Amino acid sequence: MSVWQESDLTTSVTVRPDGKVSLPLIGEVDVAGRTAVAVEQEIRTRLSVYLDTPIVVVIVDQINSPQISVLGEVGAPNRFVMLQQLTVLDAIALAGGFTQFADRDEVIVLRREGTRVTRIKVNVKRLLDGRSEAPFFLRPADTVYVR
Repeated sequence: MSVWQESDLTTSVTVRPDGKVSLPLIGEVDVAGRTAVAVEQEIRTRLSVYLDTPIVVVIVDQINSPQISVLGEVGAPNRFVMLQQLTVLDAIALAGGFTQFADRDEVIVLRREGTRVTRIKVNVKRLLDGRSEAPFFLRPADTVYVR
């Protein structure tokens, strides 16, 4: 972010996993899912309390897509970029599918919520058999573990 003729307010920041950035003078700004122009406008509005007609430019330097991990009894355990919404089955497919030793009855999704990690059991066998109709969607930073 650059603020014209205000070198103390010009800074380079990284968007945190919660979708926010911390900026000098105005504090936290939620930038997740917003355009650079929309973020510029909010920063300009919030800085106008302290400056007369601030000129703000936001330049996106790097895009870091959210990732998930797939571990355990899959063909190619790895971290994968979430370019779109993914289900547990999508993630397992990305990781090369089940190995011959995989337990399809109990796939574990580890989900961080703040400082807590929640273990969610997903019965993939029921999904494949059609006995479970609702797909299980993953969130960024989830870890799928196949026993």
